[in-house]
Amino acid sequence: MMGLVKADLADPALMLAFLRDKASARKLRLFACACCRLVWDLLEERTGRARVEAVENRLERQRLRRCMGGLTDLQRESVTLAYYSGYTYQQVSELLGAPLGTVKTRMRDGLARLRDCLGVGRG
Repeated sequence: MMGLVKADLADPALMLAFLRDKASARKLRLFACACCRLVWDLLEERTGRARVEAVENRLERQRLRRCMGGLTDLQRESVTLAYYSGYTYQQVSELLGAPLGTVKTRMRDGLARLRDCLGVGRG
């Protein structure tokens, strides 16, 4: 129903239908506005949470870089090749030209130093 003319005002059924349509349209608009506010709030919350996580990740990367800087060259190279590049101990040994036992020892010592520097417990 688009609107009422004066003759329609005398018909209670038409008047009731008109008011119901108007009320429904208003409720629909209010509901749509509420949904928009909810979506907006969720987006702001997620965006805010994403910003906080991005800052935390950046700080963790900075801490890790600082701690990696405290390792010997062989420790740093071994850990980087194994944990960032996905090489096995044997492959790291071959790439660095160091005995396998030496690489394993340096990795163990390097990981222990990283754990201490980062303040991570042994669990």
